[in-house]
Amino acid sequence: MHASLESRINDALSKWSVIKFIEPHMYQDEIENILNNLVKISIESINRNKSNIPLIKTTISDTFYDFLDDNNIEVDLYSCDGISDIIYELYSEFLLGRCDFYNKVMGIKEVTVPENIESE
Repeated sequence: MHASLESRINDALSKWSVIKFIEPHMYQDEIENILNNLVKISIESINRNKSNIPLIKTTISDTFYDFLDDNNIEVDLYSCDGISDIIYELYSEFLLGRCDFYNKVMGIKEVTVPENIESE
């Protein structure tokens, strides 16, 4: 069973260096609130701009930057650009029903099952 788009985005954001950097300095519920808001921003940006790929990425990046800045979390726009590219790739892959990129982001090694060998 494949994870929902929201779950995939949340998982990727949890590994984002910006989140890793602030985790030791905040309570867990604050981190979860920030992650939930970033996931919400991502989904809203995707839904609002489905037919315009560059606008999806720019909207996510700019909105993340503004949201984090408003919450006194120092981040550069370059980092927001990078995570917005990842989120867009997760979205594209989700539409195709795949999880290769998601597994790569999460560090999950793909398990291959050997082909069935017919017995004589």
